[in-house]
Amino acid sequence: ANAVIHAYGPGGAGSIEIAFQVDRVAGQLSAQVVDHGVGLSKEVRSRTAAALDEDRLAASGRGLIVIDHLMEQCDIIPTPGGGTTLRLVRSLTPDG
Repeated sequence: ANAVIHAYGPGGAGSIEIAFQVDRVAGQLSAQVVDHGVGLSKEVRSRTAAALDEDRLAASGRGLIVIDHLMEQCDIIPTPGGGTTLRLVRSLTPDG
């Protein structure tokens, strides 16, 4: 949803790529969402879910709290050439 809402601005157009991968050996599911929009500021990229946890009613940032609770790994990476890549990893094993 963030890629759709924030990457290209109101009424903007652009592509969003979504890929899923299951690594059965490592027992992990990964998802990657890539846009080529305006990208995130350095300040937003450096925020942590713990810092956002202090104000759960903030207008934005709640999605990062949900991700922090559901995923083992979340990487927010500048996309080469502009935009944002969000990489999420979740263990598929009960002890992961």
